[in-house]
Amino acid sequence: MADALRDVQHMVAAMKVQGNNITAQTKIVEAMDKVIAKYDELEQRYLQLQEENSSKTRFENEIKEIVKEAVQGGTKPKTWAQIASSQPSRADFHIEKAKQERLQKIKNEKAKTELTLSLSSASASFQQQVTSMQEQDIAQSLQEAIKHDWKGGPEIQIRAVKKVPPHLIKIQCNTEADVAALRQIKWELIFEGATQVKGSYGVVLHGAPKKNLDLTDQPQAIRELEGSNALKSISRVAPLMRKPRNPSAPTHSIVIFFDNAEEADRCISEGVVIQSRIHQAVRYIPQCQTTQCFRCQGYGHKAATCTRTIKCGKCSKDHETKTCTTDTLQCANCNEPHAAWHPDCPRKMKERQRLTLRQVTIPETFLC
Repeated sequence: MADALRDVQHMVAAMKVQGNNITAQTKIVEAMDKVIAKYDELEQRYLQLQEENSSKTRFENEIKEIVKEAVQGGTKPKTWAQIASSQPSRADFHIEKAKQERLQKIKNEKAKTELTLSLSSASASFQQQVTSMQEQDIAQSLQEAIKHDWKGGPEIQIRAVKKVPPHLIKIQCNTEADVAALRQIKWELIFEGATQVKGSYGVVLHGAPKKNLDLTDQPQAIRELEGSNALKSISRVAPLMRKPRNPSAPTHSIVIFFDNAEEADRCISEGVVIQSRIHQAVRYIPQCQTTQCFRCQGYGHKAATCTRTIKCGKCSKDHETKTCTTDTLQCANCNEPHAAWHPDCPRKMKERQRLTLRQVTIPETFLC
Protein backbone atom coordinates (compact mmCIF):
# COMPACT_ATOMS: atom_id res chain seq x y z
CA MET A 1 0.00 0.00 0.00
CA ALA A 2 2.73 2.46 0.96
CA ASP A 3 4.68 1.60 -2.18
CA ALA A 4 1.60 2.27 -4.36
CA LEU A 5 1.11 5.68 -2.73
CA ARG A 6 4.73 6.54 -3.33
CA ASP A 7 4.35 5.64 -7.03
CA VAL A 8 1.36 8.00 -7.34
CA GLN A 9 3.28 10.69 -5.51
CA HIS A 10 6.16 10.43 -7.99
CA MET A 11 3.75 10.59 -10.94
CA VAL A 12 2.11 13.77 -9.60
CA ALA A 13 5.49 15.38 -8.97
CA ALA A 14 6.56 14.60 -12.55
CA MET A 15 3.50 16.20 -14.15
CA LYS A 16 4.07 19.37 -16.23
CA VAL A 17 1.80 22.03 -14.71
CA GLN A 18 1.57 25.84 -14.80
CA GLY A 19 0.20 28.65 -12.64
CA ASN A 20 -2.36 27.63 -10.05
CA ASN A 21 -1.86 24.00 -10.95
CA ILE A 22 1.63 24.16 -9.44
CA THR A 23 0.16 25.13 -6.08
CA ALA A 24 -2.38 22.32 -6.31
CA GLN A 25 0.31 19.87 -7.24
CA THR A 26 2.40 20.91 -4.24
CA LYS A 27 -0.55 20.47 -1.87
CA ILE A 28 -1.30 17.03 -3.30
CA VAL A 29 2.30 15.94 -2.80
CA GLU A 30 2.35 17.29 0.78
CA ALA A 31 -0.92 15.56 1.59
CA MET A 32 0.37 12.30 0.21
CA ASP A 33 3.54 12.71 2.29
CA LYS A 34 1.39 12.87 5.42
CA VAL A 35 -0.64 9.84 4.31
CA ILE A 36 2.51 7.81 3.65
CA ALA A 37 4.07 8.86 6.98
CA LYS A 38 0.89 7.90 8.82
CA TYR A 39 0.75 4.58 7.00
CA ASP A 40 4.40 3.85 7.88
CA GLU A 41 3.61 4.64 11.51
CA LEU A 42 0.60 2.33 11.49
CA GLU A 43 2.62 -0.43 9.79
CA GLN A 44 5.37 -0.13 12.42
CA ARG A 45 2.79 -0.26 15.20
CA TYR A 46 1.19 -3.32 13.61
CA LEU A 47 4.52 -5.14 13.50
CA GLN A 48 5.19 -4.14 17.11
CA LEU A 49 1.81 -5.54 18.19
CA GLN A 50 2.58 -8.77 16.36
CA GLU A 51 5.86 -9.07 18.23
CA GLU A 52 4.14 -8.30 21.54
CA ASN A 53 1.49 -10.92 20.81
CA SER A 54 4.23 -13.41 19.96
CA SER A 55 6.02 -12.61 23.24
CA LYS A 56 2.71 -12.87 25.07
CA THR A 57 2.12 -16.28 23.49
CA ARG A 58 5.58 -17.48 24.52
CA PHE A 59 4.97 -16.13 28.04
CA GLU A 60 1.61 -17.90 28.26
CA ASN A 61 3.18 -21.14 27.02
CA GLU A 62 5.91 -20.91 29.67
CA ILE A 63 3.26 -20.35 32.34
CA LYS A 64 1.32 -23.38 31.07
CA GLU A 65 4.45 -25.56 31.21
CA ILE A 66 5.22 -24.48 34.77
CA VAL A 67 1.64 -25.18 35.89
CA LYS A 68 1.64 -28.51 34.02
CA GLU A 69 4.90 -29.57 35.68
CA ALA A 70 3.56 -28.55 39.07
CA VAL A 71 0.30 -30.49 38.60
CA GLN A 72 2.12 -33.60 37.44
CA GLY A 73 4.63 -33.40 40.26
CA GLY A 74 2.02 -32.68 42.90
CA THR A 75 3.75 -29.47 44.00
CA LYS A 76 2.91 -25.79 43.87
CA PRO A 77 4.09 -23.87 40.79
CA LYS A 78 7.25 -21.84 41.37
CA THR A 79 6.85 -18.07 41.38
CA TRP A 80 8.88 -15.90 39.02
CA ALA A 81 10.79 -14.64 42.05
CA GLN A 82 11.78 -18.21 42.93
CA ILE A 83 12.86 -18.92 39.36
CA ALA A 84 14.91 -15.72 39.18
CA SER A 85 16.54 -16.33 42.56
CA SER A 86 17.62 -19.81 41.46
CA GLN A 87 19.78 -18.37 38.66
CA PRO A 88 23.34 -17.42 39.69
CA SER A 89 24.53 -13.94 38.81
CA ARG A 90 27.48 -13.22 36.54
CA ALA A 91 29.51 -12.07 39.54
CA ASP A 92 28.77 -15.36 41.34
CA PHE A 93 29.88 -17.24 38.24
CA HIS A 94 33.28 -15.51 38.02
CA ILE A 95 33.90 -15.80 41.76
CA GLU A 96 33.06 -19.51 41.80
CA LYS A 97 35.08 -20.17 38.64
CA ALA A 98 38.19 -18.56 40.16
CA LYS A 99 37.60 -20.50 43.38
CA GLN A 100 37.32 -23.86 41.61
CA GLU A 101 40.44 -23.24 39.54
CA ARG A 102 42.36 -22.32 42.69
CA LEU A 103 41.13 -25.41 44.54
CA GLN A 104 42.06 -27.65 41.60
CA LYS A 105 45.61 -26.25 41.54
CA ILE A 106 45.96 -26.74 45.31
CA LYS A 107 44.68 -30.31 44.98
CA ASN A 108 47.13 -31.05 42.17
CA GLU A 109 50.07 -29.69 44.17
CA LYS A 110 49.02 -31.54 47.32
CA ALA A 111 48.69 -34.84 45.44
CA LYS A 112 52.38 -34.66 44.52
CA THR A 113 53.43 -35.18 48.15
CA GLU A 114 50.52 -37.26 49.45
CA LEU A 115 49.76 -40.98 49.62
CA THR A 116 46.44 -42.55 50.66
CA LEU A 117 46.10 -45.93 52.35
CA SER A 118 42.89 -47.94 52.71
CA LEU A 119 42.20 -50.28 55.65
CA SER A 120 39.01 -51.72 54.15
CA SER A 121 40.77 -55.08 53.61
CA ALA A 122 42.27 -55.15 57.11
CA SER A 123 40.74 -57.09 60.00
CA ALA A 124 37.95 -55.48 62.03
CA SER A 125 40.14 -55.50 65.15
CA PHE A 126 42.95 -53.65 63.37
CA GLN A 127 40.50 -51.12 61.93
CA GLN A 128 39.16 -50.48 65.43
CA GLN A 129 42.69 -50.14 66.77
CA VAL A 130 43.63 -47.52 64.19
CA THR A 131 40.33 -45.68 64.72
CA SER A 132 41.08 -45.30 68.44
CA MET A 133 44.66 -44.10 67.85
CA GLN A 134 45.72 -40.46 67.68
CA GLU A 135 47.04 -39.31 64.31
CA GLN A 136 50.50 -38.60 65.69
CA ASP A 137 50.65 -42.17 67.04
CA ILE A 138 49.67 -43.52 63.62
CA ALA A 139 52.42 -41.42 62.03
CA GLN A 140 54.96 -42.83 64.47
CA SER A 141 53.85 -46.42 63.82
CA LEU A 142 54.09 -45.87 60.08
CA GLN A 143 57.51 -44.30 60.42
CA GLU A 144 58.79 -47.30 62.38
CA ALA A 145 57.29 -49.75 59.87
CA ILE A 146 58.93 -47.90 56.99
CA LYS A 147 62.35 -47.92 58.66
CA HIS A 148 62.04 -51.65 59.27
CA ASP A 149 61.03 -52.44 55.68
CA TRP A 150 63.00 -49.75 53.79
CA LYS A 151 66.51 -50.79 54.74
CA GLY A 152 69.39 -49.56 52.64
CA GLY A 153 67.28 -46.94 50.84
CA PRO A 154 67.07 -43.18 51.42
CA GLU A 155 65.38 -42.07 54.63
CA ILE A 156 61.69 -41.32 54.20
CA GLN A 157 60.19 -38.68 56.46
CA ILE A 158 56.46 -38.55 57.17
CA ARG A 159 55.28 -35.00 57.71
CA ALA A 160 51.70 -35.62 58.86
CA VAL A 161 48.89 -38.19 58.91
CA LYS A 162 45.16 -37.60 58.62
CA LYS A 163 42.38 -40.11 59.27
CA VAL A 164 39.47 -39.98 56.82
CA PRO A 165 36.40 -41.99 57.88
CA PRO A 166 35.62 -44.75 57.53
CA HIS A 167 38.88 -46.52 56.58
CA LEU A 168 41.32 -44.14 54.89
CA ILE A 169 44.66 -42.73 56.04
CA LYS A 170 46.31 -39.86 54.17
CA ILE A 171 50.10 -39.63 54.53
CA GLN A 172 51.70 -36.26 53.82
CA CYS A 173 55.44 -36.09 53.01
CA ASN A 174 57.87 -33.24 52.46
CA THR A 175 59.03 -34.15 48.97
CA GLU A 176 57.81 -35.92 45.84
CA ALA A 177 60.78 -38.30 46.15
CA ASP A 178 59.49 -39.50 49.54
CA VAL A 179 56.05 -40.21 48.08
CA ALA A 180 57.59 -42.04 45.13
CA ALA A 181 59.51 -44.23 47.57
CA LEU A 182 56.35 -44.88 49.64
CA ARG A 183 54.57 -46.15 46.51
CA GLN A 184 57.18 -48.92 46.22
CA ILE A 185 56.41 -50.33 49.68
CA LYS A 186 54.21 -53.42 50.03
CA TRP A 187 51.81 -51.94 52.55
CA GLU A 188 49.66 -55.04 52.90
CA LEU A 189 52.68 -56.78 54.46
CA ILE A 190 53.99 -54.11 56.83
CA PHE A 191 50.74 -52.47 57.98
CA GLU A 192 48.32 -55.40 58.35
CA GLY A 193 46.21 -55.42 55.22
CA ALA A 194 46.59 -51.76 54.27
CA THR A 195 46.44 -51.12 50.52
CA GLN A 196 47.56 -48.13 48.53
CA VAL A 197 44.79 -46.03 46.99
CA LYS A 198 45.76 -44.72 43.59
CA GLY A 199 44.51 -41.46 42.14
CA SER A 200 41.21 -41.69 40.32
CA TYR A 201 40.46 -39.47 37.34
CA GLY A 202 37.22 -40.27 35.55
CA VAL A 203 35.96 -39.27 32.11
CA VAL A 204 32.40 -39.79 30.84
CA LEU A 205 31.48 -41.10 27.38
CA HIS A 206 27.88 -40.83 26.18
CA GLY A 207 26.48 -43.13 23.52
CA ALA A 208 29.06 -45.90 23.96
CA PRO A 209 27.93 -49.08 22.12
CA LYS A 210 27.20 -51.95 24.47
CA LYS A 211 27.97 -54.71 21.99
CA ASN A 212 31.49 -53.43 21.29
CA LEU A 213 32.55 -53.04 24.91
CA ASP A 214 31.51 -55.67 27.45
CA LEU A 215 31.86 -54.10 30.91
CA THR A 216 31.23 -57.43 32.64
CA ASP A 217 34.69 -58.51 31.46
CA GLN A 218 36.79 -55.71 32.96
CA PRO A 219 40.25 -56.95 31.93
CA GLN A 220 39.15 -57.34 28.29
CA ALA A 221 37.35 -53.97 28.24
CA ILE A 222 40.44 -52.25 29.63
CA ARG A 223 42.70 -53.98 27.10
CA GLU A 224 40.47 -52.91 24.21
CA LEU A 225 40.37 -49.27 25.34
CA GLU A 226 44.07 -49.07 26.09
CA GLY A 227 45.00 -50.76 22.81
CA SER A 228 42.77 -48.52 20.66
CA ASN A 229 43.88 -45.30 22.34
CA ALA A 230 47.54 -45.91 23.29
CA LEU A 231 46.72 -45.72 27.00
CA LYS A 232 48.17 -47.58 29.97
CA SER A 233 46.62 -46.25 33.20
CA ILE A 234 42.95 -47.31 33.03
CA SER A 235 41.93 -48.83 36.37
CA ARG A 236 38.29 -49.69 35.63
CA VAL A 237 35.28 -48.96 33.42
CA ALA A 238 31.75 -48.63 34.81
CA PRO A 239 28.25 -47.58 33.68
CA LEU A 240 27.44 -43.98 34.54
CA MET A 241 24.03 -45.02 35.93
CA ARG A 242 23.53 -48.10 38.06
CA LYS A 243 19.89 -48.30 37.03
CA PRO A 244 19.53 -46.99 33.45
CA ARG A 245 16.18 -45.64 32.30
CA ASN A 246 16.19 -47.94 29.26
CA PRO A 247 18.17 -51.14 29.94
CA SER A 248 17.50 -52.47 26.44
CA ALA A 249 19.02 -49.46 24.65
CA PRO A 250 21.95 -50.32 22.32
CA THR A 251 24.12 -47.57 23.79
CA HIS A 252 24.79 -46.23 27.26
CA SER A 253 26.97 -43.75 29.14
CA ILE A 254 30.13 -45.04 30.76
CA VAL A 255 32.87 -43.75 33.05
CA ILE A 256 36.51 -44.61 32.40
CA PHE A 257 38.73 -44.24 35.47
CA PHE A 258 42.45 -43.50 35.14
CA ASP A 259 45.33 -43.58 37.60
CA ASN A 260 47.03 -40.84 35.59
CA ALA A 261 45.55 -37.34 35.22
CA GLU A 262 47.49 -36.61 32.01
CA GLU A 263 45.92 -39.55 30.18
CA ALA A 264 42.47 -38.55 31.39
CA ASP A 265 43.03 -35.00 30.11
CA ARG A 266 44.24 -36.33 26.76
CA CYS A 267 41.01 -38.30 26.36
CA ILE A 268 39.00 -35.15 27.17
CA SER A 269 40.83 -33.15 24.51
CA GLU A 270 41.15 -35.85 21.80
CA GLY A 271 38.23 -38.20 22.49
CA VAL A 272 38.18 -41.98 23.04
CA VAL A 273 38.17 -44.50 20.19
CA ILE A 274 35.84 -47.52 20.42
CA GLN A 275 35.76 -49.79 17.38
CA SER A 276 37.31 -47.12 15.11
CA ARG A 277 34.80 -44.48 16.16
CA ILE A 278 35.75 -41.41 18.22
CA HIS A 279 33.55 -40.61 21.23
CA GLN A 280 33.79 -37.24 22.93
CA ALA A 281 34.76 -37.38 26.60
CA VAL A 282 34.02 -34.97 29.44
CA ARG A 283 35.31 -34.80 32.98
CA TYR A 284 33.48 -36.94 35.54
CA ILE A 285 32.37 -34.70 38.43
CA PRO A 286 30.40 -36.73 40.98
CA GLN A 287 30.92 -33.93 43.53
CA CYS A 288 28.24 -31.99 41.64
CA GLN A 289 25.56 -34.56 42.44
CA THR A 290 23.18 -33.79 45.30
CA THR A 291 24.22 -35.77 48.38
CA GLN A 292 21.94 -35.76 51.43
CA CYS A 293 22.78 -37.54 54.69
CA PHE A 294 19.91 -39.66 55.98
CA ARG A 295 21.41 -39.44 59.50
CA CYS A 296 21.42 -35.67 60.10
CA GLN A 297 19.51 -34.68 56.89
CA GLY A 298 22.30 -32.25 55.96
CA TYR A 299 23.91 -31.93 52.55
CA GLY A 300 27.38 -32.54 51.18
CA HIS A 301 28.18 -35.82 52.98
CA LYS A 302 26.86 -39.33 53.61
CA ALA A 303 25.75 -41.09 56.78
CA ALA A 304 28.91 -43.24 56.85
CA THR A 305 31.05 -40.17 57.58
CA CYS A 306 28.49 -38.12 59.53
CA THR A 307 29.51 -36.87 62.99
CA ARG A 308 26.53 -34.57 63.58
CA THR A 309 23.51 -35.10 65.82
CA ILE A 310 20.89 -37.49 64.47
CA LYS A 311 17.84 -35.69 63.07
CA CYS A 312 14.57 -37.26 61.95
CA GLY A 313 13.72 -36.65 58.31
CA LYS A 314 10.01 -36.36 59.12
CA CYS A 315 9.69 -34.38 62.37
CA SER A 316 13.31 -33.08 62.83
CA LYS A 317 13.57 -34.51 66.35
CA ASP A 318 16.73 -36.21 67.66
CA HIS A 319 15.94 -39.76 66.58
CA GLU A 320 16.24 -41.92 63.47
CA THR A 321 13.65 -41.42 60.74
CA LYS A 322 12.70 -45.11 60.70
CA THR A 323 11.67 -44.96 64.38
CA CYS A 324 9.44 -41.87 63.97
CA THR A 325 5.78 -42.38 64.93
CA THR A 326 4.36 -38.85 64.45
CA ASP A 327 2.34 -37.65 61.47
CA THR A 328 3.39 -34.02 61.95
CA LEU A 329 6.01 -32.98 59.39
CA GLN A 330 8.77 -30.48 60.08
CA CYS A 331 11.88 -30.12 57.95
CA ALA A 332 15.17 -30.46 59.84
CA ASN A 333 16.77 -27.96 57.48
CA CYS A 334 14.24 -25.12 57.08
CA ASN A 335 11.58 -25.91 59.75
CA GLU A 336 8.81 -25.80 57.14
CA PRO A 337 5.93 -28.37 57.33
CA HIS A 338 7.39 -30.95 54.96
CA ALA A 339 9.87 -33.83 55.03
CA ALA A 340 13.60 -33.08 54.84
CA TRP A 341 13.82 -34.60 51.36
CA HIS A 342 10.94 -32.57 49.84
CA PRO A 343 11.94 -31.38 46.32
CA ASP A 344 10.73 -27.81 46.93
CA CYS A 345 12.49 -27.37 50.27
CA PRO A 346 14.26 -23.96 50.22
CA ARG A 347 17.42 -25.54 51.58
CA LYS A 348 17.36 -28.23 48.89
CA MET A 349 16.80 -25.62 46.17
CA LYS A 350 19.74 -23.62 47.50
CA GLU A 351 21.92 -26.74 47.42
CA ARG A 352 20.89 -27.40 43.81
CA GLN A 353 21.81 -23.85 42.88
CA ARG A 354 25.20 -24.23 44.57
CA LEU A 355 25.94 -27.47 42.74
CA THR A 356 24.76 -26.10 39.40
CA LEU A 357 27.13 -23.17 39.79
CA ARG A 358 29.95 -25.53 40.74
CA GLN A 359 29.27 -27.78 37.76
CA VAL A 360 29.62 -24.98 35.20
CA THR A 361 32.72 -23.49 36.84
CA ILE A 362 34.83 -26.60 37.54
CA PRO A 363 37.78 -26.77 35.09
CA GLU A 364 37.15 -29.04 32.11
CA THR A 365 40.44 -30.88 32.68
CA PHE A 366 42.20 -32.18 35.80
CA LEU A 367 45.56 -30.49 35.23
CA CYS A 368 44.34 -26.95 34.76
